[in-house]
Amino acid sequence: MRSLSYTLAIGCVAAFAATAAHAITKPAAPAKKAPAAVSVTLVNGGASPVVEFSKIEVVAAPAPAPQSQEWWAAPMNWFSSDKPAEPTTSETNLLAAPLAPKKSVVLKLGKDCKVTVSAKFEDGSSIDPVAMDFCKDKKLTLKGPSEE
Repeated sequence: MRSLSYTLAIGCVAAFAATAAHAITKPAAPAKKAPAAVSVTLVNGGASPVVEFSKIEVVAAPAPAPQSQEWWAAPMNWFSSDKPAEPTTSETNLLAAPLAPKKSVVLKLGKDCKVTVSAKFEDGSSIDPVAMDFCKDKKLTLKGPSEE
């Protein structure tokens, strides 16, 4: 009887030690490095100076406030609609000064590779917003509309 209890005790300790050793020796996943700041070389290939080169970002709507579940309390949105708030867009001009024709400048775009950009020229023409991957394309040449 004594040998049976010793065998059970040793078996339990061995099983516990094996589980603990497996949990300790499990290698930790390597931490991902934060991406470096993404930059692009902007070249003005048009005949008019570029006055605005904008980065367009979508700003998420704030989460709605929690509603009270008390029967006596009026809900916070008693007189407002139940539609959730919609996200908005934010435009940031990345040029400090107008970019003359045939000149270039290096711009920092932040940490996101995929960015939506637009441009406006001094003559009133513009380039519609377009999504680009600046991790692949490090140089962007802007050309105004062709004159007919």
